Amino acid sequence: MTSIGYGAFDDTPFLENMRKKTPLFIVNNILVDAKTVSGDVVLPNTIKTIPRYSFNENEFVTSVTIPDSVTTIDPYAFYKCSSLEKVNIPKGVTEIGKWSLTSYLPSEERLPNHSLITASFLSVIR
Repeated sequence: MTSIGYGAFDDTPFLENMRKKTPLFIVNNILVDAKTVSGDVVLPNTIKTIPRYSFNENEFVTSVTIPDSVTTIDPYAFYKCSSLEKVNIPKGVTEIGKWSLTSYLPSEERLPNHSLITASFLSVIR
C-alpha cells in the first residue's frame, strides 16, 4: 500500500478506536490521522507526506516538528489548527499545498526559514 485516500476512515468506529489507542494514527508509514494529537508533536522520520486534512481543525496541537523524510505537505494539512504556534519545516520539503497552513500565521520573527513559504507569509503579515 502506497497511499490512503482522504477520508477513507472518516466517521467509522475503526478510526474512533484507533484515535483512542494512538492520536497519531500511522499505517505502513502513511500518516492517516492526527486530528486528536495535542501539545508539541514530533512526527516520525518514516513518513514522506503530510496528507490533506490530517490535522484538520485540531484545536490542541501547539507545535509540529516535521522530519527530514517529508517532501510534501498536502493542501489543507493543518487547516484551521487554531492553537498551532510553530511548525518546523525541513528544507527538503519541495511542495506545500494551498491552505496547508491556514490559521498558522506566524510573526515575521517566527517565520519558518523555507523558500516555498517565506514570500507568501511575508505578504500576509505585512
